[in-house]
Amino acid sequence: MNLSVIQTENLENDQAALGCYISVDNQLIDIVTPISSLYNESFTEIPNNGTIEFVIKDMRKDEVVGVLVLNIEDIQKDSEKWYELESMLVPTPKVLISSNGGSQISKSIKKSPQKEELLHKINELSTTVLELECQLGLEKEEKHREIESKTKIVQSIQNGSDFTIEQLKIKLASAYTLIEEFSLEKDNLIKLCEIEHEKSKTLEKKLKDIKWKYDETIDRIKSSELSYMNENHSLQEELRKTKEALNNELCVKGTREAFIAQLSYKITSQKCFENTDGELIKRIETLSKQLENSENTKNTLRAMLESKDDDMIIEKNCLNCQTIQEKCEFLESTIENLQEIVAHQTAAESISTMLKEKIVYHEAEIECLQTLIATKNEETDALNDVINLKTLELDAVITENDEIVHESSELKRRILTMNKNIDTLEREILDLKCRNISAKKVEKIKLDDIDFNLDSYLSEQGIENLFVKMAHGVYLYGTKRVNIDIKNDNRLICRTGGGYMPIDEFLKLYQNTEVEDISKYVKKQSLFLAQGGSPLRKMHNRASSSTPEITSRKASPRENFTERNFENKIIDKLKVVYPLKERNCTPIPRKSK
Repeated sequence: MNLSVIQTENLENDQAALGCYISVDNQLIDIVTPISSLYNESFTEIPNNGTIEFVIKDMRKDEVVGVLVLNIEDIQKDSEKWYELESMLVPTPKVLISSNGGSQISKSIKKSPQKEELLHKINELSTTVLELECQLGLEKEEKHREIESKTKIVQSIQNGSDFTIEQLKIKLASAYTLIEEFSLEKDNLIKLCEIEHEKSKTLEKKLKDIKWKYDETIDRIKSSELSYMNENHSLQEELRKTKEALNNELCVKGTREAFIAQLSYKITSQKCFENTDGELIKRIETLSKQLENSENTKNTLRAMLESKDDDMIIEKNCLNCQTIQEKCEFLESTIENLQEIVAHQTAAESISTMLKEKIVYHEAEIECLQTLIATKNEETDALNDVINLKTLELDAVITENDEIVHESSELKRRILTMNKNIDTLEREILDLKCRNISAKKVEKIKLDDIDFNLDSYLSEQGIENLFVKMAHGVYLYGTKRVNIDIKNDNRLICRTGGGYMPIDEFLKLYQNTEVEDISKYVKKQSLFLAQGGSPLRKMHNRASSSTPEITSRKASPRENFTERNFENKIIDKLKVVYPLKERNCTPIPRKSK
């Protein structure tokens, strides 16, 4: 009996990634990939009795989707039927299986045990090949994961180093701005100190001038006071002399003793009232009154003398009156002199009061200037303290800047070591890739019927031959590894991952994508070689552009020589032979799923 797995339903997986493992009595017979109605022409031969098991599997994710177990006797011949799979999915997935009678094949199998043994061996070989392919795919996936993890580590290291460098640059810029601000503040404070110092100098000069003027005014006041004291002393001497003369005259004249005593009393009492003008005026008025009284007495005496008619007495009284008048005139003159002296004293007192007021005003001004000088000195001390604090802060900032510079140099050194490690990792990755590619490198192989049929088919269709022969019946088409075989009707059948399909269906599926990948890779490789560069050197330049020190350093001739040798080795390892066209080309590595 011949069976064919055509289609599945109620599955979210990609139909192109599904495969079916067919086993009879716990023996693997065939693997069908992919499951599609386009390939229902390829049937799997099974015996007419026994238990058959279908295992539907996602080849990309390597997970079992569903299982179907049937008795071969229950399968209807020459029909298509949907069968439900044993699965946890809802709704339950289904598979469409078609069958047809294969009596002639079974008879031929019964008749020829040698063919049965050959088929059994072929199945065993196909299972071993599939197992090897699975192992190789797993190894490739592991290596791809390792490469991805290493590249991620390299990228994380580069990103971390770039971030730390940016942070350090920001810190350095802020430190430089702080230093500039502190220097500007320091300059401003120095200018303020200079201005205050100049102001204090000008104030000291003004103070000296005021002191000199004050001393001059004090000297003038002292000299004027001495002159006034001398004048007062002379006046007192004259007054004392007049008093003595009056006392002598009053002693001689008994009748006029009271009057002279009163005058002397008034003159002596004058000392107590020298300082005020009002008291002197009162004294003058009293003296004038006394003079009037004396004149009245004189008149009375004259009248008395006239009444007695004594000529001698009249003559004597006339003489006395003359002397009294002379003395009165003398007293009037002395009083006038005293008034003038009092006026001079009042003027001197007013001048002295004005000078005293000026002295008090200047003393207050001196005190204000002294307080101003004290405040300015305090301000200068405070400014000096601020300058000292700013200098201390500036020293701290400078030390912090030195630490940041040291830390940045240390980080640059670490970045250099990281870049070296990155280069070594990249070279290891390239070595791994080259080893994977070199494992597939083959020698020129002799052409066989499959090669001629494939070349003739492609030339008839007008398609460029991009198949690379790896072994007998094994070819590399772009990144796909293909097993090609010739069936009885001289048709070319391709198998990729266990599923069989005709050559035309294979080209429809993979021609466009693989040709585009090959053309892109060839263009990129030719561009690199034309520019005198390579992907390795590009990665090295990208890694070395993270710091200015690395870019400023030129590569040595030895490093350039080692890089060129390394690139030549890679290119030699990438070269493979195309035996069908008898030419060489550079294939791209196989993509990992």
